[in-house]
Formats: sequence, C-alpha cells, structure tokens
Amino acid sequence: MLALFLTGCTLKAPQEPPLLKKSTWNELSGLADDNLKEFWQAFIRTCQQVQTDRSDWTHTCQATSSQNMDQRRILAFLHEHFEPYRVNPAAAQSRTLITGYYEPLLQGSLTSSDHFRYPVHRVPEDMLRIELGVQVQGTDPRGRLENRRVLPYWTRRDIDQGKARTPQPIAWVADPVDLFFLHVQGSGRIQLTDGSFVSVGFADHNGHPYRSIGRVLIDEGAISREEISMQAIRAWLRQNPERSMPLLHHNPRYIFFRELDPLRSPLGSAGVVLTPWRSVATDPASIPTGTPVFLQTRNPLSDEPITILTVAQDRGAAIKGPARIDLFFGFGQDAELLAGHMKEQGNLYIFLPKQPGP
Repeated sequence: MLALFLTGCTLKAPQEPPLLKKSTWNELSGLADDNLKEFWQAFIRTCQQVQTDRSDWTHTCQATSSQNMDQRRILAFLHEHFEPYRVNPAAAQSRTLITGYYEPLLQGSLTSSDHFRYPVHRVPEDMLRIELGVQVQGTDPRGRLENRRVLPYWTRRDIDQGKARTPQPIAWVADPVDLFFLHVQGSGRIQLTDGSFVSVGFADHNGHPYRSIGRVLIDEGAISREEISMQAIRAWLRQNPERSMPLLHHNPRYIFFRELDPLRSPLGSAGVVLTPWRSVATDPASIPTGTPVFLQTRNPLSDEPITILTVAQDRGAAIKGPARIDLFFGFGQDAELLAGHMKEQGNLYIFLPKQPGP
C-alpha cells in the first residue's frame, strides 16, 4: 500500500449515482391501463401556466392545442414529446416516500364566540418578505421590524398568543386541531353557521421551517412508526388535551390564508385547480412544476396497486428532494382517511420534454 503513495498513484473517489436514470416506456407498467384522459385535462391546464416561464416546455405545451384526445393519442403524444426518467432514491440519499393530502372541512363562523375562538388569519400587516438578493435553496425568510432591527417573524406559539398584527380573520373555527391540520393541508372549506361555505387557500407563511409533530410522538414512544397516521395523531391529541397545544407549537411554521372562488378551488402553487388523484406536490427544486410524474405504489387501506400518471401542480414545506411526492386525494371523508394513512414506498418516473432539433 505504501508503494502506491510513493509512486504518486491517485485513488479516485467513488462516483455518486445519478439522480435520474433514463428509462424506457416498457418499464412503465400500468401506464397504458391508466385513464390518461383525466391526466390530460390536468396537464394542459398546467402547461398554459408554466410555458411562459419555462422555455424548455414551450414546444411541448404548444403541441397540446387539441383537448379532445383519446387514450391512444395521449400515449402517442407522450412517446413523441417526452423522455421517461426514473428517480433514483439512492442518489437522493433517502427512500422513496409517497404521502397524501386532501381538502379538509371545518366548522366555523364569521364572528368569534366562546365556541368559535380560533382565527383563520389573513397575511399580517407587519410581516416583511425578506429579499436576500441571491437564491438560497431552502430559505424563504419573513421578518418584522422592532426598534429599527429586522427580526424573524413570530412563531406559531407567538401568533397564537396574539403577537402578530393581523387584519380581520377570514373566519373563526371551533377546533384548534382542525385548524392545525388546515395549515398542514394548505387549503380547505369552512362551513358557516348558516350552512354556507367559505373556501380558503394558502396565501403566505411566517418563514419558519416545518417540523413534524408525528416524529415527536414517534421519538417519545407515544405512537409507533408503523401506526403513525393523521388519524392516530388526532386521537392522541384528543386523549391528551393538556399536552396538545405544546405539541402543536413544536411546529413553528404558520400558514396565512386568503379566500378563494369556490368554483376555482383548491388551488395549487401552479395557480391551477387541483385534480383528485392527478395533482401532486413536489419539491420544485427537484421536480419542477408542470412535470408529469408516474407513480407505482399501493393503496394503504386496500393493498391494491396505484399506477397513475400525475402532474406536479403544488408544493409543500415537508416535501424535500426528488424522492418525496404528496398525492392529492380531493375532498370528503374518504379522501381524508386515505390521505391520513398514505405513507408508501414506490417507484417514481418523471417525463422530461424532448427538445426540438436544430
């Protein structure tokens, strides 16, 4: 071994595995059996939004002019305009994880009372959006002025204690746990006392990182890793009311909302209406908005396979890296049940547009 160093031999560092591995259409088992017309409607809406910002998509999006596409023509379009790539979880230094989210329903009122005490806040008047001048991945700070100093904006605990200068809330709701999960989901509906509904969606955040309260419960041994779900977390919070607020405050991130047109909600970060089973939230630094994403996973409630083509139309604070996907399941109890239990491994394929020749 010493002779190697004495002769000046250089040992090469091992190469990192590629983040994306070029695939073939034959590997995409189940794609041809999927209802691609559902995907197509979601895809063309997103294309109309992203093509002005992404020059590499212009040619592909311009070719989507025909909306009356059948299964065969959609498959042909995909083969003609895209190259499939498999996401390599080893390169992402994490296992592939597919979770779910949904549009929750809360009970609320336009006026506060002893029953409806928890505000659905609009964007605070005193919150500053900090522009760093350079793009720093994973940072999107918010601040406030105090004695001519710019400080980090208030945490969830601070805001719950009334320290933020917020305008009139959109509504007040009855349950702080329901409100917390509205923050996690990012959009929802509030049923008012007269039976009418208000749709709300993400407007901004307080600049603090997302911290999982489920991980706290796992680390403390309160819920096992195998049994953790949104439903299990809710049950624990109900059974431990004296510990519920401290646990919720473990996540300092706070979401502010805006009212949405009920006919155009819920909206994803791409600015288009989310489609159940066709919209996914991704980390746009890894899987850009508008990208078709093919999932091969399973239903946690029935063990049946899920093989569907989706579109990256949203983002989430807990979705980091290329091996994380959050699948939107829609509105209602069935969507809530499935989203709460969805934490499956699987295969992820993304479709990248072919570039036109010279």
